[in-house]
Amino acid sequence: MLIQAQLRWSGHVARMPDHRIPKMVFFGQLADGQHHQGAPLKRYKDSLKSHLKLCGLKPKTFTSSSQNRSSWRHDCKKGIIEFKEARIAAQVEKRYHRKQAVHTTATSTNQQNVCYRCSRICGSQIGLYSHQRRCITHT
Repeated sequence: MLIQAQLRWSGHVARMPDHRIPKMVFFGQLADGQHHQGAPLKRYKDSLKSHLKLCGLKPKTFTSSSQNRSSWRHDCKKGIIEFKEARIAAQVEKRYHRKQAVHTTATSTNQQNVCYRCSRICGSQIGLYSHQRRCITHT
């Protein structure tokens, strides 16, 4: 939702006339100054660029593609939906692999990490110990 708001507002600023202050600040460059040593702090433009990439939009064509309001809104909505679907799919896959690792670890150790109260399979001995401490208080 925040990414969608950022993309919509950035498109609005890109369509503004050049004499407006928000557009001058957004596209302006500092004449002089120093940056932090090492990795510089992220600017708004840097986060916008990474969000454009996450949504499948090209950062190089941002100013030209945002000029048509209706197509920009459509592209943003489509990109946000694709981003959400990819994020959910990655979370499901990560959870699946995590659960598989716990299951294979427990079966490979001849079920040594099984709670004797509730038969829960834990991934490690310390995890079993921690679980059994909680299991005593809840039963």
